[in-house]
Amino acid sequence: MGFALAATNEGEARAIWVKRPYVAVPGVAWPPFGIGHRKDAPREDSGPRWRHVLIGNKDVSMDFEIKMIAYASGAHYWCVETHIMEHGLVMLRGQALQPLGRDWHELREGDFVWMGLYPPQQIYATGNEVVEYLLYKDVNRDVTSPHERGR
Repeated sequence: MGFALAATNEGEARAIWVKRPYVAVPGVAWPPFGIGHRKDAPREDSGPRWRHVLIGNKDVSMDFEIKMIAYASGAHYWCVETHIMEHGLVMLRGQALQPLGRDWHELREGDFVWMGLYPPQQIYATGNEVVEYLLYKDVNRDVTSPHERGR
């Protein structure tokens, strides 16, 4: 399968490529190659937080999904949570504090955070501007360890 990207004169362009082994399900067709952009995904509001689901929303053929999540300045996720799947985030804009396990991390544009299985986590938008980040996470599959997946 091939594809091409072309730059335009409409300003800066950034691409983030999430590449990982696909976990197939017998009897379910493989998903098509996907590209997501916030302008093509409806905005889902939840108070001072909103998101755009870019890839994988409610599609069982997908084994992961990618969302763009945003917080107004000073906002935070309403609870400390933990996930049964690995996931990661790429900071696109702003700055935030993230408690992850027992440690606190200061996040800024361009930072990447990988989160394994089960660490308690939360996020606080700490700067004077909106915080935006891409979040990818495993979905629609039984949880396996990285060793079982051959990573």
